[in-house]
Amino acid sequence: MLAVRNLVLPIALLGLYTAHGYLNTYFEFDPQYRKAWLISFVIVGSSLVYAWYYYDSEVHGFRRRKWLNIAVVGLAIFAIPYYVFQSRGKGQRRKAMLYLSGYFLITFACVGIGKYLAAAEQIRQDFRSHHPCPSTGKTHGPCPGYVIDERDGPDAAPYMQWQTKEEATRKDRRE
Repeated sequence: MLAVRNLVLPIALLGLYTAHGYLNTYFEFDPQYRKAWLISFVIVGSSLVYAWYYYDSEVHGFRRRKWLNIAVVGLAIFAIPYYVFQSRGKGQRRKAMLYLSGYFLITFACVGIGKYLAAAEQIRQDFRSHHPCPSTGKTHGPCPGYVIDERDGPDAAPYMQWQTKEEATRKDRRE
């Protein structure tokens, strides 16, 4: 059961980092909610990191020290590599550190993916605010019978247009 928790918690952290990248970029335009989001992220993220540390130390029989517990919550970027190095046997240290380095790289990639998704959503919202739905005339909500088509070019509102669902289906078949 402990081994399953050791997999679930890092995966949950990756989801949290992806959400962080998305919401941090999304709320960049609305600072009213940004501070609350960042505080929530730190609390939830620190809790997940500590939970992983707690269960991992149980699996490896590592005696947790008070100062390391505090460091894992407050300075995880430094404390976790130290913990991983100290908690593994001599033959496992290199492999564990490589896994940890790979995990850090994946974490940064998840934040980047979240930021990209938020920026793309912001561009779509910008397009909708200047080009109301052809069937409802509204700048928000569903647009029955239409989809937003991205023409060739960079991800930007000038390269988008409304297209009927039938036209979009035909275009997708051709491409």
